Amino acid sequence: MLRTAIVAIFVALGASSQTPAPAVAYAKVAQPVSKAAAEYSAEARIAELEGSIAFVATVAPDGSVRGLKPKQGLGLGLDEAALTAAKRWSFAPADPPIDAVIEVDFIVPAKLSHWHLIEVKFSPADGAARPRFLTTGYPPGAGVSNAGLDEAGFVEYTKRQAVVKLAFEVDASGRPVNFQRPIATYSSWGPEAVSIVRRWTFTPGMKDGVTVTTPCEVTLVWGNKQFTHESIIGAKETAAMLVEVEALRTK
Repeated sequence: MLRTAIVAIFVALGASSQTPAPAVAYAKVAQPVSKAAAEYSAEARIAELEGSIAFVATVAPDGSVRGLKPKQGLGLGLDEAALTAAKRWSFAPADPPIDAVIEVDFIVPAKLSHWHLIEVKFSPADGAARPRFLTTGYPPGAGVSNAGLDEAGFVEYTKRQAVVKLAFEVDASGRPVNFQRPIATYSSWGPEAVSIVRRWTFTPGMKDGVTVTTPCEVTLVWGNKQFTHESIIGAKETAAMLVEVEALRTK
């Protein structure tokens, strides 16, 4: 069974009407009284995509969730699955209604590999259908070459995560090709990630009945085998920082 976690955060701002003062923010965790699990889509299950999908919503006086609006998504059919599940959650009544942020986590249970896929982005040409995942493979155990064992041991000892962002193309036969220079927390992680993604297969992109090459970007994480919500957030923050650093480097 896939584990789905939802956290709803309520934020209110207050300030004294007598003396001007900075607003003080506080958070209150909503108490769900009825939960509905979100199911992986077939393609996301093949890809083993993991991550969190956030919605802004309103908790009504009867405890139902209304006005769900996505803040971020994952793709591969998980956005729709998260929305379907979130609509069926109910919370303790809130009168008057109050805004909430609801986060739905998709985490692969009993993971055998230290490698995790947390982001996929296809960039098909106008009018073209994107590629679809056919097969993936994540090496069990440490899942790195002999050259990467020391770095993997350091990451595990320090309880950190290694993050790699890869850009490549899915060619007309559905194979990953033309890998660009990876952006990684440490240079040795780039080749390790490429060696994994290179073995994946896709149904190629299509335009006007003809297979076409499609750019793709993925973000991979090496960390604990079993991910948590905190693992996801930490990996996303690290990936964002890598992008910022790379942008400064290339200026």
